[in-house]
Amino acid sequence: MRAPRHLLHACLAALIGCLVSPMAQGQQPIPFPPEQEETYIREELNRIINEDPPNRANAERVLTELDQPEASPVGRQLRSRRERGARRIVNGLPSGAYPAVAAILKGENLSRARMWCTGTLIACDKVLTAAHCLEEQTNQMDDNPKHYHVFFQEHGFLKLKAIDWPKGEYKFPYFDLAVLTLETPVEGIAPMSLHWGKKPRENIVASIVGFGRTGGSRLDYGIKREGTVLTAQCTGEYAELPLLCWKFDADTVWRASAQNTCNGDSGGGVFLRDREGDRVVEKLFAVVSGGRDDDCMKNDLSYNAQVARFRNWIEAAAEGRMTSAMCGTPLYTRRSEQPRHTTVVLGKTKSEVVVSLPVPADIQELRVAMNAGDNGDGGNAYELALSHREGGLKAPCEGSGQFAMCKLPKPNAGDWLITAKRVNGEGQVQLTAVMRR
Repeated sequence: MRAPRHLLHACLAALIGCLVSPMAQGQQPIPFPPEQEETYIREELNRIINEDPPNRANAERVLTELDQPEASPVGRQLRSRRERGARRIVNGLPSGAYPAVAAILKGENLSRARMWCTGTLIACDKVLTAAHCLEEQTNQMDDNPKHYHVFFQEHGFLKLKAIDWPKGEYKFPYFDLAVLTLETPVEGIAPMSLHWGKKPRENIVASIVGFGRTGGSRLDYGIKREGTVLTAQCTGEYAELPLLCWKFDADTVWRASAQNTCNGDSGGGVFLRDREGDRVVEKLFAVVSGGRDDDCMKNDLSYNAQVARFRNWIEAAAEGRMTSAMCGTPLYTRRSEQPRHTTVVLGKTKSEVVVSLPVPADIQELRVAMNAGDNGDGGNAYELALSHREGGLKAPCEGSGQFAMCKLPKPNAGDWLITAKRVNGEGQVQLTAVMRR
């Protein structure tokens, strides 16, 4: 079955689903990602134990393992996984990592633009995505750059200047590539290198990142999530095509292959580790194209376009500007200055959250971004505001009911309050705070 995975079809999910942070009560400091990771895991495991009887036993087992002392064999294994960055005890953690991975929004007017696909920055003004993201329901290609925006959690919104796709050669799912040229270059983000190597053997761990939904009947586009998969042999009609595949077993909890892509993840990257000098780095090996099953769940086969097979076309579309060097000035140089992320849930019972952010006196720019879950038809809507605790100063914000960005040059020192408010619907909301010195 042809199941491309843009908004009409893209996800990171499975048995345990995606993790939700606890609802903030009143005002709370916005934490670093490592401080929230265990909270995400424990909250979701306890939710499953209480609300999902078929999966209770697996959740109880994982929670028991999580409670083991670090000196125990299981505790050492968990610590080793964390230190290696293998953080996926349960499926599809909400993510503030991979700053080069962006959401592609459809809509000429930013105030009404909605989640559509995922893409990866490969040059300071170039985003690689899937060509089928340009397809309309009429099977026509909409390559008008004015009809799209690109959103980075650490940068905000960017307009497009041009769109390149392989006209006359486009073949879904294997030559399923497009390059978006940004109207202005990104600042403070390093693009991802492309992996030009051969197709890996089976059972190689790869990372997936996207803004898609979490599969099954859930419609929750717009939350950035990450996971891992194990490469597998492409089968059936895909066996002889230049694709990277994996099989998804939704009953798997502990293995590295416990995630999958789904609607909205189309165009996102599949990342493999590669040696670069004396370092081992993650590089973009394939672009998410589609999957066999529309629900993206048990026994699905996911297939992805290998970038190495189309290196000449990608390099030409990138106009010789591909790089992995930082674009402009880095956002931060020390760990203590890294962007901060938190994920909350807003709905009828909890309609607002206020997060406090202490801002030092030497900050040159303050940015706060929001990306929130959409129910698939634009019915979810949220508001983002940024104000100083004292004096009532407010930062200008722009965006839709799902994505927003507030930017303020040279903010006053002191506590700033990030307010996320539900307007309609319910779902997860991710907040990202960046302080540039």
